[in-house]
Amino acid sequence: MRYIKNIFLSFVFIAFSAGVISCAPVNSGPVIDDGMAFEEARYQQLLVIEHHKDKLDQLMRVAHNIKKSNTDLCYGDNDIKQRETGLYFDASEFLMLNDQPVGSVNYTNEVMASPMVMYVAPTSPAAKTLKAEDLILAVDGTHLLEPSVKKNTEKAKKLLNEASKKGRDVPLLIERNGQQKNIYLGFETVCPSDVYLSVSSKAEQDVNAYADGERIYIRSSIISMAKTDDRLALVVGHELAHNTMSHIDKRQGNALIGGILGGSVAVLTGVDMSGSLANMGANAFSQEFEAEADYFGTYYAARAGYNTSNVNEFWREMAVKYPTSIHLAGSTHPSSAKRFITIKHTAAEITEKKRKGEKIDPEMGGIGVSFETQKTPQEYN
Repeated sequence: MRYIKNIFLSFVFIAFSAGVISCAPVNSGPVIDDGMAFEEARYQQLLVIEHHKDKLDQLMRVAHNIKKSNTDLCYGDNDIKQRETGLYFDASEFLMLNDQPVGSVNYTNEVMASPMVMYVAPTSPAAKTLKAEDLILAVDGTHLLEPSVKKNTEKAKKLLNEASKKGRDVPLLIERNGQQKNIYLGFETVCPSDVYLSVSSKAEQDVNAYADGERIYIRSSIISMAKTDDRLALVVGHELAHNTMSHIDKRQGNALIGGILGGSVAVLTGVDMSGSLANMGANAFSQEFEAEADYFGTYYAARAGYNTSNVNEFWREMAVKYPTSIHLAGSTHPSSAKRFITIKHTAAEITEKKRKGEKIDPEMGGIGVSFETQKTPQEYN
């Protein structure tokens, strides 16, 4: 009986194997090694960056300017200051899709390669000497000869971080268009917040921006709506203020704060944003923190040289696009009306300080605007 059973099982196995073989691909095409796939993946990531370059450049230019212009307000006497170059090795370090990081290319252990410059922020120190697609061969005299591109990239970042603490430009050996070249890379002290552009695969993206205590996320849709650098500076300044004012730490237990529109976006558009960036820290919102971020954010923009005199009009346009933001109470965020008035008064305060030749510093007690004061709309025009 056992012999018959074994014969039967052998027959089943042979039949199954024959079926598998008969269903297998006849020709799977050329053999693609990891190195070829890696180079193509790098190229595709460069194409993605190029596709979003206009908004990315605008955001990074404005953000870098604001971050470097407000360091005296971002740090205490004993704080360790962040120094950055504006050099990025991978799109995952500054670009998001549907509020999730894009796929990483230069952090793989499967391929041996030199780190490549994927993006250089405009007006940054790196923009003076580096270009996208430059290969980094050595940093501060140390050649990058690790067995994988991931380890080489991590080593390059470590060496750059160590060099930034020495207060001097760092020598680099790079390869550009097949030619090796020695350059120097500088650093600038900036407010501590990494900046990400968030793009969408949807036809229309909800207008919003976020901060999480360490990073700032700006959706491409709000850049389109803001249009000008002055208005975008107001958005970036607002989110930077959330981080520098430690609003996350003050609302422990919440993962994310700082959405420009708060919950009104999900209500208005009917989009289920549960679990997304917009709702991760919905309970952390407070009108007091948002008003504080509006006030300090307007100052951050002005101190970076942006014109804040008419940026409050942005909130009237926001009210037209999202009418649910027109309210007087009952939300995690101040209404578009209150934000319009706050920013208008803050801008007037800044203008008066400029007229008197005073330093453009925010008042720690705020502007003291009473939101209950009754004024006609004409008085705000």
